Parts: sequence; C-alpha cells; structure tokens
Amino acid sequence: MLGSRISTLIDCRLHAGTYRIAWDASGMPSGVYFYRLQTKDYAEAKRLLLLK
Repeated sequence: MLGSRISTLIDCRLHAGTYRIAWDASGMPSGVYFYRLQTKDYAEAKRLLLLK
C-alpha cells in the first residue's frame, strides 16, 4: 500500500442529513481502497474492495 490520495469527493461543511456522493471508479484498477468519513466530533476510516 502506497498510501497516496487518489481523489477527494467532497471537502466542505454540510448540514445534518443524508447525502449520496458517487465515485466514478471506471479508471481505477481493482484493489483495496481506504476512505475516510469525518465530522466535527468523529472520524472513521474504512476499506473498500473494488473488483472489476
């Protein structure tokens, strides 16, 4: 794992609610990717397995 950032989907403050953000992975190779969700008081990193 190289740990390099490949994209930022959104980088702004949003009001509380439910949101959907699409990641176009058509140009990305299969593999394991990590994503991070962050709020004012909470942050979490998760794995995503991309299979093509």
